[in-house]
Amino acid sequence: YAVDPWAGYKHAVEVWLEKDALAGPVYDVTHDYCVPLRVQRGYARLSASYKAARDIAARSRNGQTTCVFYLRDFDPSGADAARAAEQAVGDILESDFDTDQSVMDVTMLAVNESQIARWNLPTRPTKTSDSRSAGFGSQVSVELDAIPPAELRGLVEGAIKKMLPPSAMAIKEAEEESTRAYLAGLAAAGRH
Repeated sequence: YAVDPWAGYKHAVEVWLEKDALAGPVYDVTHDYCVPLRVQRGYARLSASYKAARDIAARSRNGQTTCVFYLRDFDPSGADAARAAEQAVGDILESDFDTDQSVMDVTMLAVNESQIARWNLPTRPTKTSDSRSAGFGSQVSVELDAIPPAELRGLVEGAIKKMLPPSAMAIKEAEEESTRAYLAGLAAAGRH
């Protein structure tokens, strides 16, 4: 049993992740805060984009803007896949749900140049054979997997916490505890 801590707030949050292999550490955080985790596996499938657009449109009808935190490789294909995912969801919002793209705010949470320097992440040369490398703007590339799991979890949790009013989690936990106690009382009464 869980109470949605985002209900009634101006924003809701989703995390989009480029790599399935990192879903476990990230899910540990998103689950605790009732935040959807969408694993893109490179370029997002149309069905995944449609589901994201449907959920974002539903939230917008309740007056919420969805803040998407995107985790991707720092390389031409990671940057392009993120751009393509945002565009696909935006196009579906407009065409299928008659909703303006402004109900979705996408932030590239990782990997970025400051994280590469701060955590001394291992780099590799950007593939010049990739047709997208000219527009990428960096001679080095970094895999999302290079971020240590504890740092990645901390990054995601910090971003989520900035969006969630501090009292929301306390209210959520109090509601859940109250409901659990009530249900336990019902169960105990039924045994007598």
